[in-house]
Amino acid sequence: MIGNTFREGILKYLTGVAAAPSLPVSLSLYPLMNNTYTQGDVIMNPAYKGDTGFSALVVDNDATTWQYESAGYMSNVFSFVFDAATVDWGTVRYVMAKDTSNEVYIVGSLLSPELILAGQTLRIPTGSCKIKIPNVG
Repeated sequence: MIGNTFREGILKYLTGVAAAPSLPVSLSLYPLMNNTYTQGDVIMNPAYKGDTGFSALVVDNDATTWQYESAGYMSNVFSFVFDAATVDWGTVRYVMAKDTSNEVYIVGSLLSPELILAGQTLRIPTGSCKIKIPNVG
């Protein structure tokens, strides 16, 4: 799922209203337990809620982080490793990426949801965070 601001930028570009939206240089990744999509809005349930030691994992938004695949999919080139949880996170099913202005850029689902308890580390293996770019492929 693409964030609303980026989606609007793409639509304006495709309809000739504006120049192509620029891609953020880096993304901050956040683990989510679940989310619900409604007409482009996303309601998110952060897995790290109550974890005062949590900090987002910041990655470059380029080919050093993402591998572009067929049919509009991209996946992570290396393992994403978050800091150890200080409280139980529950089952992590998605990863949300925010840009530097704190806008939701994209939400990707994990191939294998993972239960994270206090003291455990969320590791997303190479190729396991798949993101589908809508209307591509």
